[in-house]
Amino acid sequence: MNATLLALDTSGASSSAAVLRGGHILAEATLINAGKQHCEGLMPMLDSCLNLAQVSPQQLDFIACTSGPGSFTGIRIGAAAAKGLAHAGNIGIIAVPTLDALAYNVFNASSFVAPVMDARRGQVYTALYRWEASQLARIGNYECMLLADVLEDLRNHGRNAVFAGDASQTFRDIITEQGHSVAPANQNHVRASSVGLLALSMLEDGYQPICYNTFTPFYLRKPQAERELEPQ
Repeated sequence: MNATLLALDTSGASSSAAVLRGGHILAEATLINAGKQHCEGLMPMLDSCLNLAQVSPQQLDFIACTSGPGSFTGIRIGAAAAKGLAHAGNIGIIAVPTLDALAYNVFNASSFVAPVMDARRGQVYTALYRWEASQLARIGNYECMLLADVLEDLRNHGRNAVFAGDASQTFRDIITEQGHSVAPANQNHVRASSVGLLALSMLEDGYQPICYNTFTPFYLRKPQAERELEPQ
């Protein structure tokens, strides 16, 4: 598919943007350890990628954006940017689950792939994946759970896994003590190029882009402010 798209992610501690055309990455920028100040750097990053790729906003066919889970504020900033660009260009949004994009970094692993994003309070956002004939397949649901429960699931499957994501660094010792591997640093943040390549694959599989006013991120759990107001 020869579509031209702008991909973005602000779901965690990094911000990332990329421009792709027909499966080729024309430009990409990723700012690691951004302190989650996405609102300050995202739009200049998007503009820079478009300029480097020599692509005008009018030439874009789609906007690809991570849809969650992840940082509540970060996801909302990315969604707002995607909606604004899609509305201005009258183009559709391709919503890519954050964990899918993170798992996609660990290409063609022979073991399971376990992306883990810090969800605070000792929990992680996660799902299990495996590669089948060079296609990434998710096993089970997206979850917010304790790392111990992730490790228990892997024992039940009888398989080792490659862990990727910010929480894989936090819990590196526990993970490796159980016989699993931790991906290198360059695979532990969502890359906008992964978001874009997955978006193109989704289009080839029949995915229908959604209108900007119907794009709704998913969080897996309520924001902390809402949880604190609930009766104990």
